[in-house]
Amino acid sequence: MIQIYFNIEINNFKQTKKIQFCKSHEKDFDILYKIAKDSIIQRKKQGLDQLIIVCGFHVVNEIRKKSPVEKIKNNLTKEFSRHYSIIHMLKDTKKFSIEAKIDDFPKKILSFSSKDKDFIPIPIEQQIWKLT
Repeated sequence: MIQIYFNIEINNFKQTKKIQFCKSHEKDFDILYKIAKDSIIQRKKQGLDQLIIVCGFHVVNEIRKKSPVEKIKNNLTKEFSRHYSIIHMLKDTKKFSIEAKIDDFPKKILSFSSKDKDFIPIPIEQQIWKLT
């Protein structure tokens, strides 16, 4: 079973979104992830819902691999840096937290804050320019 809560605080606006799939419908989540990732890459639709699906998919996979919270956060930050549109969505975000309960694993809480230096990473394309 997948149950993930996303708590997002942008300026003075707070929003909670939820993803929930039972074991027999997890293939639907995989399909949603592929659609969301494709739409982000092709810049067709870039919104909070796509960000939540992409993050949720990575969180589920990392928890099932028994990755520690810091590794999951680092992997999400790397994923953010691959897509400028995601970084752009996060620029006004003050807090972003994910509470995930996956299968029988203990609940994991990932918190990002605008005070974190790696919260909004530099896009990979810009990193290359900085190196030269």
